[in-house]
Amino acid sequence: MFAAVAMALLLVIVIQVGMVLRGDASVLDGVLADPDAYLRLARIDRLAETGAWFDSVESRINPPGGFALHWTRPLDALILGGAYLGSPFLGFDKALFWSGAVVSPLLQLLSLIALVWASRPVLPRLCRCLLAFFYVAQPGILAMFIMGRADHHGLLILCCILLLGLTIRLLLNPDDLGNAVWAGLVAAFAIWINVEALLFVVVTIAALGLFWLLVEARLARACLVYAAAILASLGAALLAERGVAGLGDYEIDRLSIAHIVLFAANFIYWAAMDLVQRRGRGSSALGPRAVWAGAGIAVTLGLLWWMHPAFFADPMALGDELYLTKHMANIEELQPLFAAPGEGGSWPKALARPVLWLGIALPAVPWLLHLMHRSPGPERRVWVFFALGLLLFTPFGVLHLRWVMYPELFLVIPYAALAGALVARLADALSENALSIVRPLVIAGLAIWFYVPTFATQAGPPVGASEQSAVSCPLRTLAPVLDDPAGLGAAPKRVLAFIDFGPELIYRTKHSVFAIPNHRRQPGFTLGYGIMTATDFGRARDDLLLAGIDLILICPGSVEGWFYSTEEPGRTLYQTLAADEPPAFLEPIALPGVLAEHFRLFSLRKSAE
Repeated sequence: MFAAVAMALLLVIVIQVGMVLRGDASVLDGVLADPDAYLRLARIDRLAETGAWFDSVESRINPPGGFALHWTRPLDALILGGAYLGSPFLGFDKALFWSGAVVSPLLQLLSLIALVWASRPVLPRLCRCLLAFFYVAQPGILAMFIMGRADHHGLLILCCILLLGLTIRLLLNPDDLGNAVWAGLVAAFAIWINVEALLFVVVTIAALGLFWLLVEARLARACLVYAAAILASLGAALLAERGVAGLGDYEIDRLSIAHIVLFAANFIYWAAMDLVQRRGRGSSALGPRAVWAGAGIAVTLGLLWWMHPAFFADPMALGDELYLTKHMANIEELQPLFAAPGEGGSWPKALARPVLWLGIALPAVPWLLHLMHRSPGPERRVWVFFALGLLLFTPFGVLHLRWVMYPELFLVIPYAALAGALVARLADALSENALSIVRPLVIAGLAIWFYVPTFATQAGPPVGASEQSAVSCPLRTLAPVLDDPAGLGAAPKRVLAFIDFGPELIYRTKHSVFAIPNHRRQPGFTLGYGIMTATDFGRARDDLLLAGIDLILICPGSVEGWFYSTEEPGRTLYQTLAADEPPAFLEPIALPGVLAEHFRLFSLRKSAE
């Protein structure tokens, strides 16, 4: 068992190193995975410099008012701790970069070990060995752990796995209340990291509640302890995140008093159900217990709706409408699992897409149903729990690719159980010599078969596809020019640039930007988009002066050209800048060497000509 897990851990390292050497993760060149990673490190750098733990406002975004992020501090503290450990050897700046670059792969190693532990009560040794390899191969999960991705998703996956393991143990042994306490601690920590954890926490509460209602009355006490542990831990997390002064702040997309109210209601509900049960009212029959449970749920939801109706709204729907429709709707990981090929695309690629991301559902779901039917009572609860998780998360994964990691988590354990049964059948049917050849091939095939359609359909460019490759925008090379203390970096400036450039500019320079990729409302985003798409250049100049913008940076030929495209008649400001024909109020700034091939930089003339 130890050897198999060690080999799986080694495989993780090989895959991560391979992606770096192949160029999929360019950390050796000082490049991180995405804009969020740069913004995360810039935020941590500010924390190290100022010590302002409770300040979530980034003053260099959307100046002069700043921008309040919905991120929380646990991942910041983890990366900052790594930076301090590496500082004596690398210096703080490099140590911070590498701490952010390796945090996700390290979390992947921890999550693999956690998954083997989590599955121990329901999978025999052989299946757990196979599980370690299958987990590493899941594309949705792997995407969250790539080198250079300094964000919270890897930490959420680790918490989800730990909570799965604790819930499994509670379902099998309701009297072990220590597991309920640990489950509450993990659940609260996950919600502190990011409120999307509410979804997998709700799955665990629903599974425990369902089996309390239908099968096991003893689960009421476990549910009560679990609820109390979540509430107490969440209160401590809220104090640690916001301090005393921020305890009353109300936010849906970041840990706040709204979530305390939710889990206070959950605690009151289970306290009432436990009291009803201890007094013998409806505890021995399904009907009365169902009436009490239904009434409690109705009252709890009604009170939440009355006190906090916004809690039931989609946090994204409360965000910047222009950003949601113009930028966020086109982010790759937010695209649906099933999609017809676009212009120049191909149906084979479109059909290979769902096979890649959730292909294991094809064999795993029937086997999960088989396990639910065949397993003895306590173990059957576990497989029903996995089915509940799939019922919740599969629609999310179908709507948006970024959610497929959760269906994969609920699928990979029954998939490993199926693989173990298949390997056992082979052992019974084949000779020792034949088995030594066939078994590794079968295991390897089970681990990677869902990648085959994708590789097969990417042998050549799609029919009718444009031959023009994407234009790169090497901000890492441009940053020393922008931050040169003898030139543009002599004093902080306000830069108007494509929103995907904002986080890296914040990280690599001392300047401010007007927008970043984020769903929360950003007046600077609307302002900048309006300026760049303006056909009335006089009004654009007035807006530039009013906002105090010093520099405009563009990267012609990149995706920003599409981003700033409009159906309005007339030539936009962006189009004139991309054509190197700026209006008189903008002065071109010469860039050295190859930078001039990628970027155009303009300064605002403060007086009319």
